[in-house]
Amino acid sequence: MVPTGNRPLNGPAPEVREAEAEALHTVLDALTDGRCRMAELIGEPGAGKTRLLAGLAEQAERRGAVVLRGRATEASAGLRGHVLLDMLGRWGGAGLDDGQLASLGALTHQLSYGPGPETCPEDVPQSRWHCIFYAALVQRLRHCAAGGLVILFDDAHWLDEGTLELLDYLIQRPVGAPVAVVASYRPRQAPAQLAGAFAQGIELGTADRVELGPLDPRRSAVLAGMPVDSPALRRLHREAGGNPLYLLTLVGQSAAAPSFRAGEPAESEAAEEPVEPTLPVRFSARISAEYAALDEDLQQAAAAGAVLGERFDAAGVAALIGFRREATCGLLDGLVRRDLVRTVGGTDQLAYRHPLVRRSVYAAADACWRIEAHRKALDFLAARGVPDAELAEHVQRSGPGDGERDHLVLAAATREALRSGDTRAAAALLPQALRLLAVRGQTQEAVELSAFARSVEEGGPRPAPEVLLSCGVPLPAGSSTIGAARAGGASVELFAALTEREREVADLASTGRRTRQIAAELRLSPRTVDVHLTRIYRKLNISSRAALARMVVESGRVGGLAG
Repeated sequence: MVPTGNRPLNGPAPEVREAEAEALHTVLDALTDGRCRMAELIGEPGAGKTRLLAGLAEQAERRGAVVLRGRATEASAGLRGHVLLDMLGRWGGAGLDDGQLASLGALTHQLSYGPGPETCPEDVPQSRWHCIFYAALVQRLRHCAAGGLVILFDDAHWLDEGTLELLDYLIQRPVGAPVAVVASYRPRQAPAQLAGAFAQGIELGTADRVELGPLDPRRSAVLAGMPVDSPALRRLHREAGGNPLYLLTLVGQSAAAPSFRAGEPAESEAAEEPVEPTLPVRFSARISAEYAALDEDLQQAAAAGAVLGERFDAAGVAALIGFRREATCGLLDGLVRRDLVRTVGGTDQLAYRHPLVRRSVYAAADACWRIEAHRKALDFLAARGVPDAELAEHVQRSGPGDGERDHLVLAAATREALRSGDTRAAAALLPQALRLLAVRGQTQEAVELSAFARSVEEGGPRPAPEVLLSCGVPLPAGSSTIGAARAGGASVELFAALTEREREVADLASTGRRTRQIAAELRLSPRTVDVHLTRIYRKLNISSRAALARMVVESGRVGGLAG
């Protein structure tokens, strides 16, 4: 069964959270009895909290209650009562009588100023004013809520101090009116005051907890629209960790990914550079919003961690951003508090909360900065003694050929991929490794690597002689394709039809550089480079970079060194 690609990315379908939704809706029963009830809705990012709040709001409105719903943000955390004031302002008191409207006005005034010394009456001791203030505020809330009031806080981990104090007061001293309050939040980011207040409310019996844990395989199958016994479903469920958002993202990504059969020739432009399946736009936008909310230093630290790999540490991030170790640790602590990254138990390393989040942050970082950062990461990791085979991605993403040992790194990575049977990785690495070996004059090494590729598996990534020719490696005597090398005259004539700028783009593209790297080197936009490549392909009557590389070799323009 083909996975469905149109599932919503803002949370799981209702049928996979039926038990949690039913538990959450019990808070509305208090409205019928004229009581106040509080509840916390907790779960990891992407667990489905927002979707359940939306369902609760719809149910409350059907019961005739006034629903106030708002989302707290980091920016609003320092503004007293901001979220609640915004909700009350959007409501405006529709349906209230004059007395209730007066109470609503006084309520918003109190929320704005809080129980500070400037609002304390002269005849009331400051020590008592805090309690009196919230008692009066709750009474006004009670007066406004005669017909039933439901207050829903999304991302309550960012609530301001004043609103947290009000929640704490309501938990300890529930108002005698039909008021239901639900606060959803991420437990890793929750301030102690919020988590502690609800923990006390559960002990007192005035608050409930609804926790959204990982989905089991059965519910994951329902959400993904796949058979529960499907091997693909088992893999996706494992990679998502039971998280609905990650599962839906992986399903959508799988549906959009091009098909690939092991052993197929990798002739496309995409196969010559590290390419991962495109993430759904809505998921990328969601993570990009978290990244954009960071200040510049935090963004740099986050991007550096994404460049370094699945796991990283403070020393590596410091090497990429040029900060002192102590300052870098402070930045990483900030990322941990925001739950973008998490500590890896028992080590000094960190990792993004999920690989999909890391990929989104990586894509959000400046492309030109990433190229330089990968080169720094390569130097840092090489100095640590990381094996060459593990450094290949940094070579590929930082302009292959710019470093003294790039050809050795790619050759080692190619051999490792071939030994492990990773045909797709080998297909992407082999042309680049051979091309750099040829540019470095390592002809024998290139011939040996190509022979090894052919010997590992019949019908390997590409026919070895063709790879050698396309990379400028002299072919062994007697090769069946050696006659192709004599076609150089025709290639020279075709190259003469290119403009000077098109020849520059062709030379760089034939060395394995990616579009953005070519754009940065020639100071063009990536879009302009793509236009030049399209014209080059049309003039040369070719359709891939592999074919372009062959023609560059045949014309004597290997590595762009020809005149």
